[in-house]
Amino acid sequence: MSMLLKVICGTMFLLGMSWNIMAKGVIKGRVVDSQSKEVLVGATVNVEGTTVGCATDAEGYFELEVEESGTVILVFRSVGYSEVKKSVVVDDKKVDLGIVGMLPMYINLSDVVVYGSLAVDRETPVALSVVTAKEIEEKLSTQEFPEILKSLPSVYATKEGGGIWRRTD
Repeated sequence: MSMLLKVICGTMFLLGMSWNIMAKGVIKGRVVDSQSKEVLVGATVNVEGTTVGCATDAEGYFELEVEESGTVILVFRSVGYSEVKKSVVVDDKKVDLGIVGMLPMYINLSDVVVYGSLAVDRETPVALSVVTAKEIEEKLSTQEFPEILKSLPSVYATKEGGGIWRRTD
């Protein structure tokens, strides 16, 4: 009888241990922008201090299985939003957080200033070709515009269409 009792107690013990191992808490909810109430697709939800986590789906919903029981801290992150931390008590049932709102994080950048300058003939260290009105009148007045452009270095033009092309050699 004592052998049968030992077997039954051992079996009960192993079943109890496997029940604890299999017991997982599930935390679910939806992540939205707290101002516009738009869903945040791809926001991450992680258990702080672990590698356990998931991302929200196309409607902003998440469902996270947590093997630990007790209190865990969830960390919500999304690009362009401030990090949110929530403390959650986990047991072997589903915990529904409902809607988790995240605040947009604005980063002010300094102003962009664009400066421009003109290339000046014989002063600017860039390739520059100038065809003056006087040159056109004196030398090129009998030619059409594409032919005038052909007189400039590195420019190919045609009367047959196709626009103006610049050679890169």
